[in-house]
Amino acid sequence: MAKHFISILGTSKYDKTMYYFGEGDEKKQYETAYVQEAILKLKFDEWNDGDRITVFVTEDSKKNNWDNREFTDKEKTNAVQHGQMFPEIHQGLREILEKDYKEYMDDIEQCVISIGSNDREMWDIFQAVYARIKEEDELYIDITHALRHLPVLMLSVVTFARTVKRAAVGGIYYGAYEAKRKNEMGIEETQIFDLIPFLDILDWSQAAASFVKYGSSDQILDLYQKSNKRLPGKTGELKKVINELQNITLGLETARGYCRTEGLKEKEEKAKESNGTSVLESYYSYKGLYKKLQSIDEEQGDIRNQQKNMIKPLGELMGVIDEKIRVFDVESNLDLGLAAVKWAIDHERIQQGFTALDETITTFLCVSYKSYGIEEGERSDRVLCKSVSNEIAKYMQNEKVSKLTDKDRENICERWKKYYNTKKEEDYAKGCQVIMKVPEELVKIGKKVSEQRNSMNHFGYSKGKDPAKTLKRNLEKDYNEFVACKKQMEEMKSHG
Repeated sequence: MAKHFISILGTSKYDKTMYYFGEGDEKKQYETAYVQEAILKLKFDEWNDGDRITVFVTEDSKKNNWDNREFTDKEKTNAVQHGQMFPEIHQGLREILEKDYKEYMDDIEQCVISIGSNDREMWDIFQAVYARIKEEDELYIDITHALRHLPVLMLSVVTFARTVKRAAVGGIYYGAYEAKRKNEMGIEETQIFDLIPFLDILDWSQAAASFVKYGSSDQILDLYQKSNKRLPGKTGELKKVINELQNITLGLETARGYCRTEGLKEKEEKAKESNGTSVLESYYSYKGLYKKLQSIDEEQGDIRNQQKNMIKPLGELMGVIDEKIRVFDVESNLDLGLAAVKWAIDHERIQQGFTALDETITTFLCVSYKSYGIEEGERSDRVLCKSVSNEIAKYMQNEKVSKLTDKDRENICERWKKYYNTKKEEDYAKGCQVIMKVPEELVKIGKKVSEQRNSMNHFGYSKGKDPAKTLKRNLEKDYNEFVACKKQMEEMKSHG
């Protein structure tokens, strides 16, 4: 990336001051009337081919501070009254910059802007600044002497350029001349602040909003990796929390649903990163790591040393994220499946939602008839339950029945035995027990969900040509029907 320094030149007279960055041993300072010169001298050690300096001027600032000029009578009078000496010529910024940076300076004739006194002029300024930014520029912006509304406009240009021209922002500088102070030697000093942390706040807010609305943590992880380069201290525990958050959302996107639920509490207590093979396991690891991060921050005491506050105000945003992710604070694969479907509905992840719902219905069948020797984590038992449900649905469709009699169910058992073609007598017995008990409503829901899942997973080449909007609407409808059916079955079971 090429460095690109951009500044807006003011109209008022620039007076000398000792500009500085940093504090203590890291303090760097440079005396000049122009903050632009101070930033260039203090922040950039070398310039390379392709690097540029762009200074935007109005007609008045060009005349007053860009070009050399004579002092006005008023300036001379003020100087005499204050016992000050002044040269014959007021040196403009152009001459100062041309000494060291002439080959990098932008064409000033392309950088004359209006003061932005109306909407049309504001858009003209936006376009003028945007036009000088090249693809993948690394921008360093000085807003010290911009009119009050221009810093906001500059921020909008930068945000737009980052998206469209893939520009990056290396710094946003403000020389606080009005807040200058005398140091211990009696010299007036003016601090230059880098306001890029406030751009970080906008980015982190957008990333958190993206997570809440779309259920993706990619932007959070990407921002952490970029921001971490300029953070003070160590942020190891924060990194682990963000990585585990990524494991959860990526696990949802790749349908990493099932896990062995034994030992989940131990994973939380150990507070170590998971391998990302299960959403539920990843959540418990996240939960433990987040608690550990909070306890470390409490021990630190000083808010400046707390990991979550190194990217201000990430502490608040992490609280929002944590509240959102608590939907996965469950202890069974069945409840995880329900949470995953609801998550998919809320974040409009339709294919992901149908996959989770189809498998969760099968899990519910396994859990409901566990007493028959069916295990939710055994692939053969899941295939058996799916096969039973399909055979019942096929029978109801062929025989055109909506309510099954015991005789119907016995007929299905015989047909299913031929279809399943099992050599294990105990599997046949388990399947028949399910056939004799499973409600028709659950079978109907399962059939609809399975067909829609297949339609999407096979890229539209299987049965079912529902429009995309219909599939989106059906996911929530089918989920609600399943939840109601599940509740009814559980109530019937509790009443014997």
